[in-house]
Amino acid sequence: MELQTNVARHPDQSRHRRKISLGLPIRISSERVDSAVNSPVNALAVRSPSIDSEEKVLEYQHRHTFIGTASLEDFLYALEASDAHTTTKTSVAKAFARLARREEDVARNTASFAEGWRFVTPGPEDEALDIADPVTQARIKLGNVSLGELLAVVEWNGKEEALVVAVVQAFNNLSILDRHGDVSRTARDVRRWMVEGKAENGGGNGEKRRL
Repeated sequence: MELQTNVARHPDQSRHRRKISLGLPIRISSERVDSAVNSPVNALAVRSPSIDSEEKVLEYQHRHTFIGTASLEDFLYALEASDAHTTTKTSVAKAFARLARREEDVARNTASFAEGWRFVTPGPEDEALDIADPVTQARIKLGNVSLGELLAVVEWNGKEEALVVAVVQAFNNLSILDRHGDVSRTARDVRRWMVEGKAENGGGNGEKRRL
């Protein structure tokens, strides 16, 4: 009662008095709630279960789509892209080359024999990467796919840019080539002949199997 009396006596003071929270619940109009939910900022936070489900399917596919030892997810992690979901030919080449170097490191470190590695051309580092050089494009390989083959199937614009989804589609298509790319019977037979000859001659010292 005293509070009501003071407010009634001094109407002007109530206009200048600081607001103090009393811990009481505040009622918010339905219009304000609707506008907040439908705002562009909060629209991204409202996700349907179907979108989440589709993302999980894509996540699984990306993790299990391979070129050589690198998955599509590995490639996307290594790829630099803009906020507009575009990338450049240089960025694609660098990502591909990094994964190719990693594949080479794994092959060297897990090889059961040391001979022959001095003939293997190491992949160039980023600063030495000349993506316009056809020799470089042919030498950098991930699995059975060369850098040149990847760059050739992506649709680039006049600024050597492309949508990331176009690069993803190219990776998907080349993963099929990678699985079936080693179709040279001669090369396969020579490798088998060398390995079998090495086993027959106790490590490859026999003359009959030497190339």
